[in-house]
Amino acid sequence: MIRFLEPAWLFSLLPVLALAGVYVWRQFRRRTFAMRFTNVNLLRAIAPKGLGWRRHVSATALLLSLLILGAALARPSVDKKEPLERATVMLAIDVSLSMEADDVQPTRIEAAQEAAKAFVNELPPTYNLGLVYQRLNRRKDAEAAYRTAMALSPESPEPYNALGSLKSSTGKPREAEQFYKQALEKNPAMLAARHNLALLLASQKQRLPEALDLWRENLKRSPDYLPSRLSLAGALTEPKEAIAEYRTVLKDRPEYLAARLALADLLQKTGDADGAVGELQSALKQNQKSSAIYERIGDVEAGRNRAAEARAAYEAAIQNAPDSNIAKRIRKKTK
Repeated sequence: MIRFLEPAWLFSLLPVLALAGVYVWRQFRRRTFAMRFTNVNLLRAIAPKGLGWRRHVSATALLLSLLILGAALARPSVDKKEPLERATVMLAIDVSLSMEADDVQPTRIEAAQEAAKAFVNELPPTYNLGLVYQRLNRRKDAEAAYRTAMALSPESPEPYNALGSLKSSTGKPREAEQFYKQALEKNPAMLAARHNLALLLASQKQRLPEALDLWRENLKRSPDYLPSRLSLAGALTEPKEAIAEYRTVLKDRPEYLAARLALADLLQKTGDADGAVGELQSALKQNQKSSAIYERIGDVEAGRNRAAEARAAYEAAIQNAPDSNIAKRIRKKTK
């Protein structure tokens, strides 16, 4: 199914269609004027032979080029699912004292290590092994695995994105940015690489606008890409825009508690206490024993001088408090 990433440009086709209509109308009017010459035989004698259908070629080419240009500006795209061969293999090795036995030369543990290395060398050119190393905080091994994947599959964007994530986690933003951009060069449709690049840029205040543009680009490509939607909402400085983004998230994912609580905070800050309480009440339906949500309801009610409602919410928060220290802190608000 064809969809347009920037459908607003389709409105540019309306003037072109209107121009085409005027041109056709003028052609009919032209025939009407021609019939007013009463002596047709004399007209044939003095008038040069017309171009016939060829006189419409230039106008038709112009109109078609304008239509194609307008459609191209709307960025038509087709969503297509491609099969992806991917697997994560977990390799476990026994490291108990029995592995020191030498019934297998030189020892069981050394033989197992050699077999593991041989197995790893025969793995397909994916980077999942590097992810395992990264989770184990073996960063050098992880980077080596990612670079091996790059060499084995140079057109694959995943190793570049993974290496960018590794560099970002080790405090090397410039190198991370370079790898994220390389991943996007390999595949401009890779949402994860663009999202990770935006997160990296958002950590630098002067480059926040670039990060916002990257998140918006992801959402144009895939409106339901939740990580970019949430990050965009959290980074927007205009409350109304952020509220709209959170509402979009909750429309598709009403069970997303973090988004609902963030929306409640924004509504409270913008003076919409009723809206904030409504969102918090909805959050309570998902987690009826959340002391934190009850406390936040109490804070909103106290902020608009509704003492009875605030006390009731605080009492519920105290009853559901996970420990006595939290209950003691909340109880101070009731005095």
